[in-house]
Amino acid sequence: MKLLTRIIFLYGLIAASLCAIAYAKNETDIAYPVTGGNIYFDKATGTVTDCDETVTQAVIPAEIEGVSVHFIGYDDLFENSLGNQAFNNCVNLISVEIPESVTEIRDKAFACCALTSVIIPDSVTYLGHSAFWYCSNLTDVELSRSLTSIPREAFRYCYSLTSVKIPESVVSIGERAFSGSGLTRASISANISFIGKYAFLTSMRDVYYSGNKEQWERIYGINDSSLISDKITIHYNASMPDILAMSAPTVNGHVISAADLKGLTEISVPVTVSADTPTQVTLCVPFFDGGKFVGMGFVTANVDKTTQSVTVPVTGNVSGARKLNVIFLDADFRPLSVAGFDIPA
Repeated sequence: MKLLTRIIFLYGLIAASLCAIAYAKNETDIAYPVTGGNIYFDKATGTVTDCDETVTQAVIPAEIEGVSVHFIGYDDLFENSLGNQAFNNCVNLISVEIPESVTEIRDKAFACCALTSVIIPDSVTYLGHSAFWYCSNLTDVELSRSLTSIPREAFRYCYSLTSVKIPESVVSIGERAFSGSGLTRASISANISFIGKYAFLTSMRDVYYSGNKEQWERIYGINDSSLISDKITIHYNASMPDILAMSAPTVNGHVISAADLKGLTEISVPVTVSADTPTQVTLCVPFFDGGKFVGMGFVTANVDKTTQSVTVPVTGNVSGARKLNVIFLDADFRPLSVAGFDIPA
């Protein structure tokens, strides 16, 4: 009993000490209002340290009260406990704007957030491990061209992330960096010299590699990276083609409107394609009246950089539709990109 009492007492002292340290690190924090609540900023270090769980959108300015914002998340000795996870578990955070003043995004900074897309500015030179771990809604990532490494588990369990371009600057990719994500294709630079174990344990189908086959085979760790498979095609001396819907679908040369919907049998979807050689894409265009699905366009076509639009046949009675999505699908019918458009009256 005495031993148990001493253990409990010791535990209490340790907990109290950690709380005191946490308070000391955060006593200079100030609240900065964003959509849905506040983020918290340490003026002494120029660090965004925390956010309210109610926050839905955060536009982080380059300065707060005259102090430059340089870091997102603390870099401290008590990893996973004292606040290096600035936006960790902000389950309502769907959008964040990171200013060019930020140079570091630290460990688990955005883990378990509801982010759908993120642009990491070129000012960011350091990305902490598990920075976007379990961001299951994340569909689009633009990585900083100043990064030299993608750390372990940085995008692990990002189920909705289906494609990624790794800057032409990155030389190493950490263990399980994209494991459990939805990646079906990736663009990898010939500058890569190391790929960690199970870095791409995904449903990968296509890898676009800017070097040749001999360079590919010399990458350290490539045999354990999950990129060696008869299900994966390696495109050497190639870059991943961009296939984008740049604007709303059209009917007879004008942007689709409510007046066009009665008896609609086909639409034209404008696209921009960077591929020199023909690339097969599948386009899915669902129509919605409120939240109710009312009809769909669907087609598979070969496109290249000369393609300006794709004609998509439409089925169903879409006369009451007010919104539509344009979805590009890969060969396994997984989304490559998604764009939503309102249908004007």
